[in-house]
Amino acid sequence: MRRDQAREALFEERDFNSAILETTTALVIVLDAAGHVIRLNAAAENCTGYTKAEVAGRALGELLSAEEF
Repeated sequence: MRRDQAREALFEERDFNSAILETTTALVIVLDAAGHVIRLNAAAENCTGYTKAEVAGRALGELLSAEEF
């Protein structure tokens, strides 16, 4: 039973974190250790014009230039 409770708690935490990321007005771009995009939220999509599918796995430097900011 303990394993099932741990799994349920993990799913609840994941859902909670996803809800925060998607509803905040702050731009959130999550990168892996190599600097490739693994996630961005709706605010980041709106600001950059890129969709999640367009940026998945791409290096952040490819997507944003200093001139844009």
